[in-house]
Amino acid sequence: MPNDHFDFQQFRVRQGRSAMKVTSEACLLGGWFAAKPLNASRMLDIGAGTGLLMLMLAQRHGCPIDGIEIDPMAAGECRDNLEASPWADRLILYEGDARTWDPGMQYDLILSNPPFHARSLPRRDPRMNDAMHGTSLTLDSLVAIFDRLTVLRGRCGVILPAERCTAFEAAMSAVGFGTEDRITVYHSRRHPPMRGILCLSRTWRGAATEGELYIDEPGGLLSDYYLKA
Repeated sequence: MPNDHFDFQQFRVRQGRSAMKVTSEACLLGGWFAAKPLNASRMLDIGAGTGLLMLMLAQRHGCPIDGIEIDPMAAGECRDNLEASPWADRLILYEGDARTWDPGMQYDLILSNPPFHARSLPRRDPRMNDAMHGTSLTLDSLVAIFDRLTVLRGRCGVILPAERCTAFEAAMSAVGFGTEDRITVYHSRRHPPMRGILCLSRTWRGAATEGELYIDEPGGLLSDYYLKA
């Protein structure tokens, strides 16, 4: 059973009430985007869960960051995590369904670590189904949300199973987004591709910049977040 909290260098993530716990993939997504020169005036995390991505972005970037979370128990825990952080004054969590939520604005950067286990067995717990299997937030729904809530020159980012990235990029291309960066994630150099991190933009028309990340050797990407051994 996972611990009810996960300590980082500058913040603690409590995860006892959230269906989706802290994962290596979420840390890599947050760390990779936090390290980019984003020049964003406002950011959004779709499916905020524990608030991990919001906190990782806030540690590196000084703009306001919003989150939207549909599960009431996760939303309550997320608020607790945000309020206990050093950046509470610029982090806002909304509770609701991102498919119908209207924030009255658009965002320069939108990130999501979406539910994506489409071909694995569903769980008996409906909260776990929503968190892991896309029973409420499908990838088609996520494309529509990105299209609706991203400013003209904004960016979107996701982490997905490697085999689902091509289809997702095609769906995003159909609504006018190009792939700026495509990062292939491996367990190790001995394993096949596991996940893909995608950075997409409406204004990008060139070839994607390709990169690789290995979970067993994260290097400097997460050195500002993980506690020293």
